[in-house]
This record gives sequence, structure tokens and C-alpha cells, in this order.
Amino acid sequence: MFSRLFQILICLTLFTAYSKSGDALSGKWRLDESKAKVAGAHVQSIETDINEARVKVVYGGVDAEGKPAVWTVQASVGGNVNGVIGVPGFDAVRCWRTDARTVLLKLSREAEMIGWETLEVSKDGKSLKLTQAKLDAAGKETTTVSVFAKE
Repeated sequence: MFSRLFQILICLTLFTAYSKSGDALSGKWRLDESKAKVAGAHVQSIETDINEARVKVVYGGVDAEGKPAVWTVQASVGGNVNGVIGVPGFDAVRCWRTDARTVLLKLSREAEMIGWETLEVSKDGKSLKLTQAKLDAAGKETTTVSVFAKE
């Protein structure tokens, strides 16, 4: 009886520790200025709330005129089309977890893919790499990579 009670107590303790640790991608991230070469519109901070079923990313940065801008993208994981409201440049997103440390977002406007983003947390969990690719009207891809430190 005591042995069984002890096993249950150990399981509850491990479950509580695991549930508090959360997803490695979730958290607040600030642009690592020492690794950044930014000009014009860019992301300065990212706040993520990610699990195996849903992704929520709040971006903070500056727009092309240098004014502060904040936008939010929420999506279910699995490749379904999710509508996006109030985000300049795109109106839908599809989302996948490619592995435990990476999220892929495909961005669309008027049912046409216009770019993609990946959010990848480092193995040690201390940094986040944001890779953004945008397609211009001719279909040429422009890619930027930014590194963020965990707050």
C-alpha cells in the first residue's frame, strides 16, 4: 500500500514539474541587437504561447515609417487554414510543428501564398531564430533571419 502511494506521489510530482516547464518555444523574446542588422520595418520582440495544438505569436516592432507596431497571429497546428484579422500584408496562415523546437507558418493573402516564417528555439532554450521569407509580385523570395534572446 505504501509503495503504491509512493509511486502515485512520484508520478504527480513529475507531472506537475513537466506541466510547469511548458513548451520550449513559449515565452518572451527580445531582439539580440548584437546580431541584428535592421533597417526599416522589423520585429523587436516576440511573445509566444505554443503547445501541440495551438500557436499564438505576438510580434512587436516598428513599421516602415518607424512607428511602433504590434500584431498577433493565432493558428491551430496541423496545416489547416486560419484567418488572420488586423495584420498588414496577409489574411490567412497555415501552421505546422516540424519538430519539438520548430514552428512553420505559411502566410497567404487572398488565397495565394506570399511567404513563410519559421520560429526555431535553440537546443539550450536561450535563443529563438526567426526566419522570414516574403515573395514579391514576380515570385522572387527575400529572406531575413533575426535572433532573439529569451527574457
